[in-house]
Amino acid sequence: MVYVILSSWPLDKGKEVGKVAMELPPIPEYLNRKMLVRDELGVGTKCFDIYEFELSKYEEAIDHLNSRIAAFYDVPGFTCELERWFDEQEVMEFMMKYMSK
Repeated sequence: MVYVILSSWPLDKGKEVGKVAMELPPIPEYLNRKMLVRDELGVGTKCFDIYEFELSKYEEAIDHLNSRIAAFYDVPGFTCELERWFDEQEVMEFMMKYMSK
């Protein structure tokens, strides 16, 4: 399964975001993570975190991701979304199952 956390914060809050991030517990071994970050002039910093995990770890993974998000709630201007994305295999399985009818 693939979940993405899309987050953003004002440029002047980077130090606060960094402090919260340093205090977070380590990411569990069952989660594979890829993080991409960019600054957008006049907007702030945007972060695209990709988390991949096995379906058998769903409840643990979602709990972990929600707790990561909640840790940043006190940073003024911090926003985020947790989204479910489909990997290539899942999309192909979906298309074979539902589009072939």
